[in-house]
Amino acid sequence: MDRFREIELDRDQKRKELGIPEGAFLVLSVGELNKNKNHELIIKALFHINKPDIYYLICGEGNLGDYLNDLTKELGLQDKVIFLGFQSNMPEIYKLVDLFAFPSKREGLPVSLMEAMASGLPVVCSNIRGNVDLAENSDNICIVSSNDLKGFSRSIEFFYNQYKLKNRANVEYQISKYSLENVLSELRIIYDEITNTPDKKVDKI
Repeated sequence: MDRFREIELDRDQKRKELGIPEGAFLVLSVGELNKNKNHELIIKALFHINKPDIYYLICGEGNLGDYLNDLTKELGLQDKVIFLGFQSNMPEIYKLVDLFAFPSKREGLPVSLMEAMASGLPVVCSNIRGNVDLAENSDNICIVSSNDLKGFSRSIEFFYNQYKLKNRANVEYQISKYSLENVLSELRIIYDEITNTPDKKVDKI
């Protein structure tokens, strides 16, 4: 959690370096450029929303890079969609943006979603296992079917209209139960229960 809480960053300067104008609403997706990660859905959603001040960052590499680039040109979004490729400074990237979009078709327990929530970002994500486990019961998270273009469009536009009011602390609290500190604490409780019970042997865990 501390990696994402304790980031000092000149947000305006970093955005300027990426060619993002002052006051823009910035959406982020993280993941390999493949069919499963479903980035094209967000690109199409931005086309349907049609707001000139919404920009989209995509972090990741993959075999659909050329296809997604061509799609942005076809839709006239080549200046609004920025492909950053692989990034090693993700805590900084999360601090630059206003919304995390995660339309995957399947996931286990997605690290990028956990990182976005640890950064306090509001989220719109697909209604699949893993995402739902992490994102339940939060006011700053919208869960939509992975093939629902209108649903993602409406959710992004909702946060676009409300982003000045967003409460990053709410989402950060939601994910804090997955922090290393909390997980280690729960493991200690489990091991204490096992080692203090005469009927069970630790070597059979």
